[in-house]
Amino acid sequence: MHAEITIVPATPALACAWFGGPPPFTLRGCVAVRDERPVAIFGVYWLDGVAIAFSEWQPGLDRRTIARCFRRGERLLKDVPGTMYAEPHPGQQATLLARLGFVAVEDEVDGGPLLVRA
Repeated sequence: MHAEITIVPATPALACAWFGGPPPFTLRGCVAVRDERPVAIFGVYWLDGVAIAFSEWQPGLDRRTIARCFRRGERLLKDVPGTMYAEPHPGQQATLLARLGFVAVEDEVDGGPLLVRA
């Protein structure tokens, strides 16, 4: 049986553990942790002044944990003013992001949909 998963604010150490080194961007987010190791990360980063929501998780992570991450992340996103973009996690249905107010735009990024929340 798996150890319990807790969702905590993203710290530099947890972000480094997830990305395998310093993250490629400054972020605000939360991390799902099992046995002191990150199994998912959700948050927002800024690229050239534009807010971009992101989520990543290990393959096979249960839907309940993913939903818990999204609910926690939703609180973070509410504090971000203005327009925000999002790229769904590979294999992620855009319906989760739609619940957070994102809608698809015609552009694509890396072969996947680009979403926006105004």
